[in-house]
Amino acid sequence: MQRAEVKAARGAARAALRSGDERALPAFARGPERSAVRDAIDSRMSLGWLALPGLAMNFASFLVTQQTARALLANAGFVMFAMLLFDTAAAVRRVRKLLRLRFPEGTEIGTFALTRYAIARNTQFRRTRMPPPRVAVGEDVFT
Repeated sequence: MQRAEVKAARGAARAALRSGDERALPAFARGPERSAVRDAIDSRMSLGWLALPGLAMNFASFLVTQQTARALLANAGFVMFAMLLFDTAAAVRRVRKLLRLRFPEGTEIGTFALTRYAIARNTQFRRTRMPPPRVAVGEDVFT
């Protein structure tokens, strides 16, 4: 009996994430601050999707025996990692700017927690983000 209730609660939480209904979202995605973070991240073209291929290139560099190919894969993985770091820094600056604009008196949630939420969302593929993006890429969220 208890297992069925837990399964139903998980299904309801998953459905709420897919729908994006603010009232039904789980605690980690609820609130106006996190909504602003999602809008700031979803409105920009992100290089966060490079995280997984970059990791695969670095892993493949350990498996390849030819020195030239190994060096090429390792360097390409490093370049992708560096691009990801710069992209993440730009995303964090954008999120903090939007939070200062929308919440000039401060937020209930700490800036560090919101920054972590932004980084996690920035490294996800856009089509797999939950709740789904409400704004289009390039849309102005600062007005």
